[in-house]
Amino acid sequence: MLFDRGGTFLSSGQCRYCILLCDIVSQNKYSGNINRSILMIKTIKKIKMLMIAAGLSSILMMFLPTLGMARPPVPPPPPLPGINIPAPPFVVVIPGSYVYFAPDIDVDLLFYHGYWYRPFEGRWYRGPRYNGPWVHLPPRRVPPELLNLPRDYRSLPPGHQRIPHWQLQKHWRTWEREKHWDRSR
Repeated sequence: MLFDRGGTFLSSGQCRYCILLCDIVSQNKYSGNINRSILMIKTIKKIKMLMIAAGLSSILMMFLPTLGMARPPVPPPPPLPGINIPAPPFVVVIPGSYVYFAPDIDVDLLFYHGYWYRPFEGRWYRGPRYNGPWVHLPPRRVPPELLNLPRDYRSLPPGHQRIPHWQLQKHWRTWEREKHWDRSR
């Protein structure tokens, strides 16, 4: 049960501002001018709303950095050194996979599912052609087949077949769909 300062019972529906208004009028403050009392209560409401807004914005400002604004910037990937390949390279299929590599190039150059890949300093780059242009790949976008290559994939197996570039471009989908290299083993 709620009572005002004079001991009068108030229902739970009456607000504090009504109580304050009754208090002011009953004490004859402001010479009984009810309009001034209402104006004072409205001013008190506005001040209260401003204080609530200021409190909420200060709380929000405390937590904004944790919502991603204060993360340190991610450094850009190191630039990929260019390679000069005067002619389309021959490739060799890596045993146990449908990944191809170019054995006659000084850098790792791999072909898989229609794209060329180059690992460099722990990062991966992908390009539409053997000479680029190269785009950095985030780790989650690197095909698992490339990450799980045998360590010795650069050592050519005896009797390896060197595949011309034009033949790779023309047949890689068919070879993979028909498991061509699985039958050749």
